[in-house]
Amino acid sequence: MIRTSSPLKLVIAGEWAVLELKYSAVVAAINHRVFCEIEPNPEGNIKVSLLDFNINNVSAQYENGELVFNESLSLDAQKHLQIIKFTIETALFLLPEFKPFKIRTWTENPVNLSSFSETKFGLGSSAAAVVAIHAAIRAFHGILPSGVVEKDELFKLCLLTHFIIQNKSGSGIDIAASFYGGIIHYSRFDPEWLLSKLEDNFSPEDYIDLNWPNLSVEPLPQFPDLQLLLGWTQTPASTTALIDQMTIFKKQTPSIYYTILTEIAKLVKNFVKDWKKKNRTRLLSNIQLNEMYLRKLTESSGIHIETPPLKLLSQIANELGGAGKLSGAGGGDCGIAICFDETIASQILAEWKAHGIIGAPIQIDYDGVIIESITNKTTKILWKK
Repeated sequence: MIRTSSPLKLVIAGEWAVLELKYSAVVAAINHRVFCEIEPNPEGNIKVSLLDFNINNVSAQYENGELVFNESLSLDAQKHLQIIKFTIETALFLLPEFKPFKIRTWTENPVNLSSFSETKFGLGSSAAAVVAIHAAIRAFHGILPSGVVEKDELFKLCLLTHFIIQNKSGSGIDIAASFYGGIIHYSRFDPEWLLSKLEDNFSPEDYIDLNWPNLSVEPLPQFPDLQLLLGWTQTPASTTALIDQMTIFKKQTPSIYYTILTEIAKLVKNFVKDWKKKNRTRLLSNIQLNEMYLRKLTESSGIHIETPPLKLLSQIANELGGAGKLSGAGGGDCGIAICFDETIASQILAEWKAHGIIGAPIQIDYDGVIIESITNKTTKILWKK
């Protein structure tokens, strides 16, 4: 049996700006993972299980490039299976032949959130699932990212898959975090270039051999005394819906949109410089500045990016000596706080709890995607960056 896993993510700085060409953001891979296991299926077909949603052993056939389920499924089940279905289809399309298999996935959420089953937390679980599933299927068929070229190909395959799953609107920053791990300074690929290739009916193998314009993944150094806190508002949000609303605002008032996002892009550059210099005071200031611009974007657009609970989350962190902001697209989901003192971190978590915000300390995951072989209760790492 092959087991793969890839970490979830939290965006530290640069939300929304990262969607624009030549702007960037900073993202952290966190020590909670999506797991995928794959093993031979002697029945000769494919069986799919999503343990997070109590979907077990759904039988399917791979025919003419499409995964066709052999049984009637509820609308909810069909929705939950969309990501793994498309990822399997993309993975198998690149193989000259495939072996029948059973595949299952599950998510390891922070312990404080474990009771909220079937809930979206804004931690990039769909991206982590895409990475883990692609790695599992390729490893099951004897393909490991053994060299730089193979690793780059797998990364781009995951980017392409998730871009299409997200209605061709995502930045890919969550894929980068799940694939490489650590703290990453990320610039997205040129989406217009990728869309033009899709219109030309390029196959996936064509994409992964190309240089993607503007795509950049820069690992940042570790920060030993960093205290990273996750705060969940208990209100899930739809990233795709928020992006659609922001696209309308961008078209209607481009000057306001670009003025705010240019300022966010500037602070990201300063944040990266200060991170490398270990300038803790300026890092906290930049996080607070980022939160201020996101609030301005909320007020200018009328889109509920920074919701009242996310605003409160930030205020509590700022008042107690840290720095807080939403993480990701906003609209609910999660926010973060950073500080460099364990006492301050504990105070922030306690105050969040008093105001109905579920908080947890988070560790950075520096491993990225891991591929393991499991035989007779013995686990062997096949690949790890």
